[in-house]
Amino acid sequence: METEQGESTPMFLNLLSTENQKAYKDLQSILAAKDHRYNRNKRIVTFQDMLSQIKEFCVRGDSNDWKRYLVCGICWINNDIAINTRQLRILLGKSKSTINGAFSKMGYETLPFKNNDNHLEEIIPFLKGNFSEARQWTVRRNISNAVSDTEKIEEVKSPEPIKYAKTPEPIVEYQAQEQDFNTFDDFNATEFSYDQIIEPAFDFKTDFNFDAYETSALKFEEEYPFPPQPTTTNVFAFKYF
Repeated sequence: METEQGESTPMFLNLLSTENQKAYKDLQSILAAKDHRYNRNKRIVTFQDMLSQIKEFCVRGDSNDWKRYLVCGICWINNDIAINTRQLRILLGKSKSTINGAFSKMGYETLPFKNNDNHLEEIIPFLKGNFSEARQWTVRRNISNAVSDTEKIEEVKSPEPIKYAKTPEPIVEYQAQEQDFNTFDDFNATEFSYDQIIEPAFDFKTDFNFDAYETSALKFEEEYPFPPQPTTTNVFAFKYF
C-alpha cells in the first residue's frame, strides 16, 4: 500500500456500527487488491470503479450515511464530490498526490469551500462548528461535464417563431360631417338660367276651347241633375279667370 505504516485505520471508525466497521474493512481489502491497481490504459476507469464501490457502501438512505461519509472521506453533493484526502487515502491505499491526480484526469477541479460549506454541513452535521475538521474537506466539480452540457445546450436549435395571423384593420364607421343647411338661403343663392326653362306645350288661355266646354257642361247637367246644376254665370266666371 502507498499509505504510511500504521495508517490502515481511519479516524471516526468507532462511530460506525460493528456491521459497518466490518463492511469497511472488507471494502478496504478489495480496493487495495492487485485487481484495482492502476494500469496505464485503464487508470481512470479503475478509479471510477473504486469510487462507485465506495458510494455503494456509503449511500444507503439511512441516518448513518453521514457517518460513512466521514469515515471514508468522500461525500456526493448533487453533481459535485467533496473529499477528505486524509481519510480517503487510507481507504484506497493510495497517496494524496495519486488521488488528486486521478481526480484531475477525470476533469474535476477544486471549488472554493466557502461556497459549499453549508451544503456539506447539512449532509455531514458533524462538521458544523468543527472548523479544524471541516478544513480537511475540499469540493471538486467535473468541469469537463459542465462544458459538455453547455455545448449541448448551445447546439439545441431555437424553436421556430410562432406565426400569428395578421390582425385585421379596424373597421372605421363613416360619420357624415355635420353641416348647416339653410334651405331658403341655398335656394335663393342658386342661379337659374331662364333660357333653359322649357315652355309648356299647352297654353291654357290660348288653346282652351270654351265653347266645347260649355256645350259639354250643359249636356252633363241634363243627364246628371244632381248635384245642383252650375249656372251659366258660374261657367263664364271660370272662363274669365
